[in-house]
Amino acid sequence: MSRSKGFVSALVVVVTIALAFVLYTRSNDDGTAVFKTTVPAVPVTVTPPEAATVVPGGMQVTGAGQTRVVPDAVFARWLPTGRVLLAIERKEPGYVGQVYRLYDPVYGTFSGAPIGDQLNLPKDPTTDLAFLDGRRLLRWDLELTDREVVRLPGKPRAKGSGGDIERSYAADPVTVGGVTFLRFSEVENEEKTLAYGVTRVVADGSTSDVLRGQRITRLRVSADGRSLLAVQQHKGEPCGGCVVRQDVVEIDPANGKIAGTYGAPPGYTKAWRITRLDKVGRTVAVRYEGICVTGDAECIPKQFGTWTYRDGSWSKVAGSERTETWWQGRKDRIVRRADRNVLREPLYWLHGGQRAPLAGTLTGADGNTGDVAGGLLRPAA
Repeated sequence: MSRSKGFVSALVVVVTIALAFVLYTRSNDDGTAVFKTTVPAVPVTVTPPEAATVVPGGMQVTGAGQTRVVPDAVFARWLPTGRVLLAIERKEPGYVGQVYRLYDPVYGTFSGAPIGDQLNLPKDPTTDLAFLDGRRLLRWDLELTDREVVRLPGKPRAKGSGGDIERSYAADPVTVGGVTFLRFSEVENEEKTLAYGVTRVVADGSTSDVLRGQRITRLRVSADGRSLLAVQQHKGEPCGGCVVRQDVVEIDPANGKIAGTYGAPPGYTKAWRITRLDKVGRTVAVRYEGICVTGDAECIPKQFGTWTYRDGSWSKVAGSERTETWWQGRKDRIVRRADRNVLREPLYWLHGGQRAPLAGTLTGADGNTGDVAGGLLRPAA
């Protein structure tokens, strides 16, 4: 073989290896196109600025051009209707509880049925309010006037070695396109996990198990109510707060299967934690921060910023490691410094080139937490 032919052959081998490496890297570096959902967008009523902040004695609700203080409010969740679900603390002799009430910032009044005996606010309530009560799924409409009760499967399907097997559900159901999803696990003798996945509940109340063994640790719905996003543990059994690699995926609500695999941004390490997820059109947005190892409320976790995934690649939003943003309109957003103590950092409303402060903070020293309407991305319209 001549030197020229030998060189060409070697070059072909090198190019082939390089191409294979690129294809491998891309396949493992999130080259998946963004899933095109068929779920219609949820009508959203936002009159900026909309925020519920922690103030002495309760919570200040700002919305619809009104600012009111609600006594004894300790947690908040904004709804797409422009109303806010508040957890109101009830103090009785030897007992401290809370009840959820629907609050209208326009009139400063409560409406709908009160909801008691719940510990967690509903996640991403875009079409309804979903709560877990043991093995019952409670679904309320957004006006808190109509309630549906769904009995969840209680009999384990996994087969163990003869011990007691218990099926349980995570208390964070989400609903998208009229279908509710919540995570389940089946554990033997309270220590050995035999099976895990997601239970899918359709509008008529019938259930099915999906994503079995897929290591889904969190489910979130986009601000426009169209997309079901999830955090998937890279390997091992799902353990929530474990320091392991976590990838971003998207689930098709129509069948409960993973329809988009987006992975993680370049430079990601397993110490990055996902704090918010959103999607608008073909763009997925993820906010990351570090692990606060001290467990102290005043610990300031390292901020890695907001990253967007589109057309098979990731990019960071400039300045987002210092500032967290809630978009409430094409020209309206609320921001907060993210690299400082959240117990003291105020919120600001940015509109028309003006910067207006909002009273209170998003997190209180006693653990009370407010809420800001809006998403990670500028809305499409």
